[in-house]
Amino acid sequence: MAAYNPQDPASFTGWLTTFEAAARAHRGRFGLDDATLAHIAGVKAGVDGALDAARRAEGAALAAREDAALAQREVAEAERRLRAAHEALQAEIEARERLFQGAAGWLQPMVELVNERRNAPRRDLAALSAPSISGGHPSISGGHPMSASVSGRAMTMSISGVRPIAPQNLVVTAQQRGVNVLRWTPQGNEPGTSYAIEAAIGSMYRGSAAEPEASSYKVVATVASGAAYSHALRVSPGVRVSYRVRAIGHHAASAYSNEVTVTCL
Repeated sequence: MAAYNPQDPASFTGWLTTFEAAARAHRGRFGLDDATLAHIAGVKAGVDGALDAARRAEGAALAAREDAALAQREVAEAERRLRAAHEALQAEIEARERLFQGAAGWLQPMVELVNERRNAPRRDLAALSAPSISGGHPSISGGHPMSASVSGRAMTMSISGVRPIAPQNLVVTAQQRGVNVLRWTPQGNEPGTSYAIEAAIGSMYRGSAAEPEASSYKVVATVASGAAYSHALRVSPGVRVSYRVRAIGHHAASAYSNEVTVTCL
């Protein structure tokens, strides 16, 4: 009978096969009955089954390792794509911020000029004519002095409705037969600006003139251009009349001029 000297599972299986064959061949010599031979066969079958199970487990482990390696590669690729998407998004956000900052920089002089225009009545509004920048940069356009826009990538901003400047130095001169002549100083508003003349007419009571009430102002005329107007009234001499004037622009009306009260002749 072969000596027991297996070097690996396959050798061990071969040795068991040889041992079983030798036991059956020399059963009489060694006094082996059927139960002993059956036991030897059972041991061999158990070992064969264990070895098969080990081989299957090893194959499954190898497949699992390959699956894990593939999953690891897929995770790494997903992380790389996520980082790339994050970097692209960050670059887009920074580009938009630069665009908005550039547009705000172009808009700021316009805002300052509008504020100066409101606070300095005699400043020339022509300075509000805006430059135009091409080549992918934000642009400022303002063909109309009352409006300006800043446009760029996904961004539009506008200023419109600049209020006209109120007329200054209103003077009213009373003339014969109830005619009052008004004169004022325009303040360089845009072309097409008109002027609304409002009057508040007082009353006479037993020969005494009552002052006009502030709530009784009404528009008596609108002058398309110029700086003078003659108001003819059918009132008794001595009646007091108050006047005020304001500019009417394309988008808004100015504040009122100074008020002047005269006594009709």
